[in-house]
Amino acid sequence: MEKKKAAGVKKKTGLDQQDKKILKALSHEVSLWKDFRQSYEENKEQFSGITSWAQVKIEAKKHPSWFCHFKISSDKEEIDTRRFVEEFVEFLTKARTVNEIKEKFKISPKETEELLKCSPPKYRFGVQKTEVGEDSFMLLPEVSSIIKEKEKIWQFKKHESYPYIVISFPDNNWKKINIVPISDVFFGHAQHDGGMFDEYVNWISRTPHVFCFLNGNIFKKFVKAEEVNLNLAITELQNKLGRIAHKILWAQPGTNEEFMQKFNIDPLQFVCGEYNIPYFQEPVYVDVMWKKHVFTFYCLHGRSNAHTKGGKINAVSRSASFQEFVMFTVMGHIKDKVVNPIIKIERDPIGFELKDKMQYMVICPGFLKYFGSEEAKKGYKPHTLGTVSCRLYANGTYRTSN
Repeated sequence: MEKKKAAGVKKKTGLDQQDKKILKALSHEVSLWKDFRQSYEENKEQFSGITSWAQVKIEAKKHPSWFCHFKISSDKEEIDTRRFVEEFVEFLTKARTVNEIKEKFKISPKETEELLKCSPPKYRFGVQKTEVGEDSFMLLPEVSSIIKEKEKIWQFKKHESYPYIVISFPDNNWKKINIVPISDVFFGHAQHDGGMFDEYVNWISRTPHVFCFLNGNIFKKFVKAEEVNLNLAITELQNKLGRIAHKILWAQPGTNEEFMQKFNIDPLQFVCGEYNIPYFQEPVYVDVMWKKHVFTFYCLHGRSNAHTKGGKINAVSRSASFQEFVMFTVMGHIKDKVVNPIIKIERDPIGFELKDKMQYMVICPGFLKYFGSEEAKKGYKPHTLGTVSCRLYANGTYRTSN
């Protein structure tokens, strides 16, 4: 009689939303399948629709966000994890949109959203916008835990609509501030001069009053087939710049980064995003406030391929025709060191006098060795390596290191 009564009761099967919620919470508290199983066994009484561990595994396959962060080991249950993580990492070596990830792994929009909140072990997500403003995601190797970013001593205000930034330094006892443009590093290129680049990073790191900005072509021009190498280069450069991230005042792309933006990735923007470095997509107008003085900059990467001194000076001087007096106009791309001081006459109606002001037109060199470069192949003269600094003095005067 009891058996018939039991048979007449409709038994609940499958997982309800509460079961899924509990499993998700348990999975995020552990990092191994065996620990997940143990946690399930210890909390069995909380479930209404689960009767076995096999059911849990079947459901988990539908929710990769539950186990994507698990460590890979030799446990039998982890075979699916290894296969999924390897496929997931390989797919996201290229920048992918949410819809592309959803379609690839045949998961719901909500599960895709959850998956993008937890990265696989030893990886992190890089996020940036596509040309149409859609988020794209990329998996990058973890940054070294040894690197501890220091706090910025300066503050900035970035305009919402214009490529304009105001940087304020504290009123300290320094006699001067050096601001060093870093341009045309070509990181990842076979001819990149890593030794000299490291010397400059070390100098900036150990010298309190030295700061810098990134003026484009920081990476070499990676083509689509090199995206795996690009991922490694992003993390490697991020590790190098970690010691001076708090001293990088702003950044902008060069022609190499613009080329890579065509396949929805700007590696320099990834690096700057991680360190909260102000990033601009076009030439930058900068005001540096210090000791009640305003020091002005106009910085562009440039596109000129001039090889004569006159041609180079003409390239960097073009901006003087459409804007007001600027103390430093800085350009890269040419990979040569040229400083051309220009005297500007300014009226002072209050003091009823004419004043002369110095405007520095600066072309900064790069970190690409000559032999093996395009310039060497074309028979052009060797270019200069290193950089030049813009010096701001406490009394309001300014000059370059050349």
